[in-house]
Amino acid sequence: MLAETVNLDSEVEALLAAAQLPTSDLATSCSLNLLGVRENGRLVGVVGIEAYGEVGMLRSLAVAEARRGAGLGARLVTNAETWAGARGVKALFLLTTTAAGFFARLGYEAVERSQAPAAIGATAQFTALCPDSSAFLRKVLAAPLSPMHIAIDDLSRPAIHALLNEHLQSMYALSPPESVHALDLEKLRQPDITFWTAWEGPLLVGCGALKELEPKHGEIKSMRTPNTHRRRGVGRAVLTHIIEVARSRSYERLSLETGSMEAFKPAQRLYASFGFTDCGPFGDYSADPHSVFMTLRL
Repeated sequence: MLAETVNLDSEVEALLAAAQLPTSDLATSCSLNLLGVRENGRLVGVVGIEAYGEVGMLRSLAVAEARRGAGLGARLVTNAETWAGARGVKALFLLTTTAAGFFARLGYEAVERSQAPAAIGATAQFTALCPDSSAFLRKVLAAPLSPMHIAIDDLSRPAIHALLNEHLQSMYALSPPESVHALDLEKLRQPDITFWTAWEGPLLVGCGALKELEPKHGEIKSMRTPNTHRRRGVGRAVLTHIIEVARSRSYERLSLETGSMEAFKPAQRLYASFGFTDCGPFGDYSADPHSVFMTLRL
């Protein structure tokens, strides 16, 4: 079922009001585009997109009560994403007080409000209509907003804290506590560790760290890409950067520890593609069935 462009009228406003969604700014928005689905001439679903160049705000998603639970909301979101992508929008943002779980299932991730592009931060929804308690979500639709930039980071920004928290939660969900070797903020701030973040414009798309074990031996730590940015080459770019730095320091060996479970197989394949091979425990590690150790001779 394809949505079609609809005009703002009393039928749209009634559907939004029934869903308890704000409507006070709709008539004055110069960037609003509405898509709707009709059945037997009656509007049963609507979604709005405010487009601002390469970013957009997804809003005003409402489905008639009699049609809820049949997947119409998800199809409307897909139609909105297709519409936005065809017009050059590369990332969609939204605010919600009740539907964060629904949008998460469609690939949207929670981000800090500080990560909002200027155009999104200036919208009426962001500044006034939606409470501060609203979840702020984002989905990247296509290619990067701008070339990737990797730089040393001081670990001070909320977006980085959120990404590292996601990383730690994931590790503890996948491995027994005694087998989790991911580092928290304080440990990453130690002088023997260099921490990098990767950005595409205002979007944090990944991170990684290098720990000096010995003058000629380094360890890769804290490799993480947000779920919505995976399979786009971010991890490969960060790993390439770390290897280049290790070589510039005249390291002779670069090692790492990762999990042994199925969820870690993509990471293992990434490392193997760079020439890393399995090895025994190094540094302070001990043999662990939940760990895989790999090393690269530089």
